[in-house]
Amino acid sequence: MYGASDEVVGTLELLFLAGIVVTVVLAEATAVLTATASINGLGSHRSRDLPLHELAQPATPHMAWLAGKPLPSLGELAESCYLVAEEGAKSWFICASATGDCSADEEFSAYYGQPVYICAR
Repeated sequence: MYGASDEVVGTLELLFLAGIVVTVVLAEATAVLTATASINGLGSHRSRDLPLHELAQPATPHMAWLAGKPLPSLGELAESCYLVAEEGAKSWFICASATGDCSADEEFSAYYGQPVYICAR
């Protein structure tokens, strides 16, 4: 039969296991943040250094950013809009000029140093 000491041991084992799980989750999150920061040179202002998810938040809760893709240069953005997110059949682009269903985006505008728009299509 199980006694009080067995219950204490079981409780301690569960607490220990919970601690291991929390440690692994935190270590993974820290590793991802550290790798992103060191790979992308967060102090730099070149257009290809920052991934999309560091520049803007989704316009809708279900909008999926295409993180990991390099951003276009300002010249490339002036030539054509650039796909940055999707949600089902709807797509969002950053554009150097507003055409259609667009709204100015503060973070992309600050990043590029001139007005940049997020447009839905």
